[in-house]
Amino acid sequence: MSNDSLQAELVDLLLENAKHTTYQMLPPCVKDQDNRFGRLIGTQRQDEKRYDWLKSNMPSLTGRVIDIGANLGYFSFRTLQDYQVNIVAYEPYKPHAKAISIIRKLCDFEAKQMKVVDQGIGLREIEALPQADLLILLNVIQHAGEDYDQDLVDNIQNWRSYAVNYLTKLRSKADKLFFQMGYTWLGYAGKLCKDENIIDFTASLLVDAGWQIKSCGIIKDFSEPFTYQNYDIALTTHNKVFLPKQNRNFFFKVKRKVLRYPKNQAMSYRFAQRPLWFCEK
Repeated sequence: MSNDSLQAELVDLLLENAKHTTYQMLPPCVKDQDNRFGRLIGTQRQDEKRYDWLKSNMPSLTGRVIDIGANLGYFSFRTLQDYQVNIVAYEPYKPHAKAISIIRKLCDFEAKQMKVVDQGIGLREIEALPQADLLILLNVIQHAGEDYDQDLVDNIQNWRSYAVNYLTKLRSKADKLFFQMGYTWLGYAGKLCKDENIIDFTASLLVDAGWQIKSCGIIKDFSEPFTYQNYDIALTTHNKVFLPKQNRNFFFKVKRKVLRYPKNQAMSYRFAQRPLWFCEK
């Protein structure tokens, strides 16, 4: 199949309307010279800047990488490009899993370098995971009770014990963990913690699961262009959270109209406040 045919099929897959459609950017190895993809891909979650932070905290890596909830595979492909590794990407939404396979062909990655598995990883599936050197788990675990393991997380009160159990089991499968999570449950049915406690809350989850926190990445200054920077967290006292405020003044609205920003802006402020975590067991 030609690259044009593969790109056309990828466009069709990106047009699928699902909960997590266009959640990620396409990796830079996909050439979009004719702007076929344009606004079909996600941009507001700052994939490039999140990956750059991970790379700055992980100068070397070999072996196997597991990507749980890989979506379009942005982090899998960036890791493949920069390190001598092989990837197992788990993605339960079949159009996205198929999109990853197409991108693999467009980027000339052999099947032996990447395996795509169209399934999710709930608590029961962890045991069957292969051993890995790095595990990528980005914005997946807060969906327990909705997207998966509904029978194990039937109310917000038992979510935390579930999450600790989940993260503990993952520790038996990987040496390193790149982690990020959201803080609402069942969409907006309830908050897992208060906004001002998201760093404390997440750190306690990881520590209780036995992970050693090596780095925490946050955005302190939300004026663009912004970057994630390492934050020296404390485990016994409160950690300040830098909460962005959305700009709704007249000049921003004019700028958004002229530059054709989407209504949710070029970045999601609520998403950008979520800290990044790099851990070792």
